[in-house]
Amino acid sequence: MLTGADLRLAIVHDAKLGNVLFDGTRVHRADLRGATGLDGAHIVSIDVGEIDPVRLDGDTARAWLVDRISS
Repeated sequence: MLTGADLRLAIVHDAKLGNVLFDGTRVHRADLRGATGLDGAHIVSIDVGEIDPVRLDGDTARAWLVDRISS
């Protein structure tokens, strides 16, 4: 569960994200390359802002995460 977690600048290569709950999770510049299982994750919202919150919800948040995993 990553509810309200701050992953800004975290290096989480090859993380297994299946069944993970993203809700208010701060992910600006988190390195998610190679992560798997995002299709099984429950994504409510993520915050992609560096300093000021920029909230993405649902499918928009999932697309943002997928883009970061494949980069």
